[in-house]
Formats: sequence, structure tokens, C-alpha cells
Amino acid sequence: IDNNYRNTDPIHRVTMWDVDGVQFKKCNFINNNTNLPDAQQNFYGIYSIDAGYKVGSNSAADACTFQKLSCGIKATRAAGNHTISVQRSNFTGNTVGIITQNVNTAKIVNNTFTLHNPARGNLGFGLIVYTGTGYNIQKNTFIGNNVANKTEIGIWVNNTGPDNNRIYNNTFTKLDYANLALGDNRNDPLNPD
Repeated sequence: IDNNYRNTDPIHRVTMWDVDGVQFKKCNFINNNTNLPDAQQNFYGIYSIDAGYKVGSNSAADACTFQKLSCGIKATRAAGNHTISVQRSNFTGNTVGIITQNVNTAKIVNNTFTLHNPARGNLGFGLIVYTGTGYNIQKNTFIGNNVANKTEIGIWVNNTGPDNNRIYNNTFTKLDYANLALGDNRNDPLNPD
């Protein structure tokens, strides 16, 4: 996206509905538009509903880049069992790096999230997980910018239920909140109700 894009309507570089097996390697999703005010730039790298895909791989040579977007990846699930895997990719200056909503068994591993574009609002997130279960979030690096009057959150998990899920071995630097959990995100064997 560059200065030739003059529309203020939301734009998603890639959209997918009910597909499976798509792979993204060495892809760059970068917003270089300087003509529109930041508040009007509602650009997503990948937006999906009920889709199964992989971004990056175990190899650093396959890394994808998401930069200066409203959201790097937004994956939602209404039905079906498709999931996403995001590995060894870079998220820089986005309002939100990745959002998963009701996506089960998402794999978010070995990524770097450098938060956020301060001009785009008061909040910056590396990863947001709404509902969904069975996720594997590990070996990611979340780096904040320590900007005054801005809140930067590495991982925000919201109502993922009682299953055993794993957020493990991540690195958090210069953030207001490293890992924030809201709602029901665990099973309490001493109080099952």
C-alpha cells in the first residue's frame, strides 16, 4: 500500500473464506501510505474466516513481514476446524500484530512483534486471542516502545475456556503488560463450578 491508494475504506491485502492449505512464505505486507491520516488507515495484511493456512515456516528464510497495519493477521472461525500457523514472521509498527477469534489449535511460534505505531491510537497489541482453545504460543519476542500515554500489551487472552493451553517461553521487553488474561482461561480443579 503506497500513496497511490487514496480510498479510506478498509482494505485487506489477502482475504480468505473456508479454504485450507494456503501457505505464505517470504511475503511482505507493508503500509507505506503517507497521504492518509493514520486514523483513516484501516489496512489488514490477512483477514480470514474459517480458513486454514500457514504463514512462514520453521525456516527463517521463509519469514513474512507485516508492517504499519491496523492488524497484521485477523483469523476468525464461525464453523469448521481450520486453523492457522504463524512462524518466524515479523510484525512491526502495527496496531495489532495478530488476532485470533474462536480459532482452535492456533500455532504462534518464533515470531517477533515490535509494537506499535503510536500515531494510531493509545493501544498497541502483539497478539490477541479471543475464545478458541488448544493454542500453542511460544518462543515469540514482544518489544514495546515505552511511549508515554500509550498502553502496549504483548499477549491478551480472553475467555479461552477451561482447557489446558500453552503460552510458554516468550520474551517481553518494555511493555505495560506482558501477558494479560481476561475471563475464563483455565480449569480450577478445586472449584469446578
